[in-house]
Amino acid sequence: MQKCKSLALLHVYLIRSLIVLLQASDGTSTSRVACAILEIAHDARNYDLLNSSLNSLTKKHGQLKGAVEAMVILTMTWLEDVRTKEGEKRWLELVESLRTVTEGKVRHCDSL
Repeated sequence: MQKCKSLALLHVYLIRSLIVLLQASDGTSTSRVACAILEIAHDARNYDLLNSSLNSLTKKHGQLKGAVEAMVILTMTWLEDVRTKEGEKRWLELVESLRTVTEGKVRHCDSL
């Protein structure tokens, strides 16, 4: 129980830090903090928190494109691990979150 409480407090602190960074438009720091938030949720195997964080962090008004890109790339590296260790249901939830945050933002390239 204490671990969950500590995780929640750290998560709130990091989100507040991210909001401050967004106001400063510091792309590198914003990407680091945003990815750290996702890594905390992933390391704790808290996939509900991971999905909600991914969705809310990418929808913040003024979110820097580089930070969103970094979060999506990081999350994609976990897909196979989630599928193997957590099962198809959790994997599909994460894929759906990625689909939602990238909808209309990913360009398709046709082969020549």
